Parts: sequence; structure tokens; C-alpha cells
Amino acid sequence: MPSNWRDTVLNEAMTWRGTPYHHRAFVKGSGCDCGTFLHMCFKLVIDLPPFKKDYAMDWSLHNEDELYLNGLEEFVKEIQVPRPGDIVVWKYGKAFSHGSICIGRGKYIHSWGMNGTKGVRINVESFFHLNLFQPSATYRRPKKVYTIKDELLTC
Repeated sequence: MPSNWRDTVLNEAMTWRGTPYHHRAFVKGSGCDCGTFLHMCFKLVIDLPPFKKDYAMDWSLHNEDELYLNGLEEFVKEIQVPRPGDIVVWKYGKAFSHGSICIGRGKYIHSWGMNGTKGVRINVESFFHLNLFQPSATYRRPKKVYTIKDELLTC
């Protein structure tokens, strides 16, 4: 597997830092959500179709359908331990619905927030385990870890 794809993804991800959160947008500097952010970073290393997913902002709070995972599964394979450049998807609500890119040392870059706030930023893993509904120092939010399928890499 080419090793430089990880650097390509991470370098692109860093250029999105500070882009505000905006549901379903994908314009660097203007807005993106966690799914469109992943799409824009990974389209540099695999041939992705145009992003045309239609989803409500709060779909995972009321729905157990794994829309996020279903959208990923043709491009990725599940692994146990993330390396820099791998995708980590966190469960929020009833489904896995928030994606991030591992940058190493327990840190992840992702797009987070409500429209126009927060945005693409780096957080440590403990950020993702915050549970606003059941505060607990021991709460561990479920996550899944993926890497790109070798045969799909174009670099």
C-alpha cells in the first residue's frame, strides 16, 4: 500500500482548519460538516463519486439506520487501532454518525458544531466521550475505526 496517501489526507485536512461548521456544505473556508469534510479530504486519494447524501442534521438522535456507516463501507475496511489518516466514527444518539480523521497521539481532526459555529478543529479522544445526557467520568462513547481499502487508493 502506498504510504504517502496518509500524508496527503492529513495535509489536506489541516488546510480545512477553521472552516465553520455548516450542515451538508463542502466549501473550504466557508463551511462543511463531518461527512463532507471526510469526503473532501479523501477524494484526493480514492475515486469518490460526488457527495449527494441527503440527511437531516439530527437523524441519528431518532433513527437507528446506520446511514453514515453504510455510506463508508464500500470504501473502507474496519480495523482495530487507528493510525494517522484513518477514519474514526463515533456513535451519537442511536447510530454511528460523527466522523473524524486520526492525526496521531490520541488526537483527531473533525468538523463539529452547529451551523456557523465551531467547525474544523483538532480534539483529543476524551472530547468525543463527553456525554451531555448522562455525565460520567467513565463513559466511553462507542467508536469504529476504518482505513481505506488498498485496492481503491489512487496515489
